[in-house]
Amino acid sequence: MSVEYPRAQPVTISLADLQSADRLEALYPELERAFGDGPDVLGILVVKDLPSEFSSMRKRVLAHASRLGALPDHLLHELERQESKYLVGWSCGQETFRGKPDLLKGSFYFNPTHPEGAHKKPEGFPEYQTANVWPDNLTADETARLDELRDMRADCERLGRFMVEVGVLVARACDHYVRSVFVGGGYDKSYLEDMVRRSSTCKARLLHYFPTRPQGNDSTAGEAEALDSWCGEHLDHGCLTALTSAMYVDDSAVVAGQLNASLEELAGPPDARSGLYIRDRSDRISKVGIPRDCLAFQTGEALQITTRGKLRAVPHFVVGNRLPTATLNGELQQGVQSNVDATKVSRNTLAVFMQPNLDDVLGPASTTESEAAPTFAQFARGVVDRNYGIAT
Repeated sequence: MSVEYPRAQPVTISLADLQSADRLEALYPELERAFGDGPDVLGILVVKDLPSEFSSMRKRVLAHASRLGALPDHLLHELERQESKYLVGWSCGQETFRGKPDLLKGSFYFNPTHPEGAHKKPEGFPEYQTANVWPDNLTADETARLDELRDMRADCERLGRFMVEVGVLVARACDHYVRSVFVGGGYDKSYLEDMVRRSSTCKARLLHYFPTRPQGNDSTAGEAEALDSWCGEHLDHGCLTALTSAMYVDDSAVVAGQLNASLEELAGPPDARSGLYIRDRSDRISKVGIPRDCLAFQTGEALQITTRGKLRAVPHFVVGNRLPTATLNGELQQGVQSNVDATKVSRNTLAVFMQPNLDDVLGPASTTESEAAPTFAQFARGVVDRNYGIAT
């Protein structure tokens, strides 16, 4: 029998409310329900009423993920930056998943606000300090293969910067809320807002989840094995993560020599269970959807440390397509795509991780004043080494 989880409705607020300083106090209840430490908190906030051009920006960028993933290996290799620990440019199979190289997704990393990389002090952090690389940097003769990617740099930078701009407003609202509940003081007036505004370490990750083969429904063991089949359960290690809704694409339209094929966005995944899942503060799992015309924001570990748990990181994972048709228990589900072969459907999304500068202190890490708080560089290095199996 298959495992099914309820669909949760995340807290949603208007961009106009975030833009008005006079309305921030009225948002405290929503911010507490979205990011607080209550038992039903999901750790995600959806921002609606974005500018009309957002939808086209999103679609252009997410379509690039499919075209990029269809490039031949020798071109993708040119977009890799090994010296950055594969955290700039193209990366596939470098991250570990269940102890093995993760070949389920390809990632393209870039810094949306500082294209030359983060500030060079402290030295020795190439995962943040390496300059961006783009398909238009390639010198390959196969220009036809790259033609549809010629605007990728401009499209990605534009959307990435916009997501950070909205993140600044979310950060300002979070600062106001945390100050109202931070007993004994000690929280800087605009810590998170200032961090997002001046950070040179923002990391955008354009994700292309490759099509997955459906699993059988007759085994709960098989279901558990496939539960986080596209992305394992994890916490983001920065402060705030901005997310677009996912774009599902029939990858059979993107084949060798046809990168300029029309990429129609499917109505949804062919498997109603595919998508983003969150584990709430009570250890309950729920499926969460993000509307196409909205952005979502999640909290990460660095913010949890800095706010002493007033804003807590959210465990989440992504489930891949496991059914050959768009049915669940024999019925067509709302928001899914019918008459599509699930083994050919990929998932594209963009995440922007907003995090402190390398030398920013995350303190206090505990209530013990004698315990030195880590810098973000020290904290992030441990996370990167663990995820990529790198010894430093």
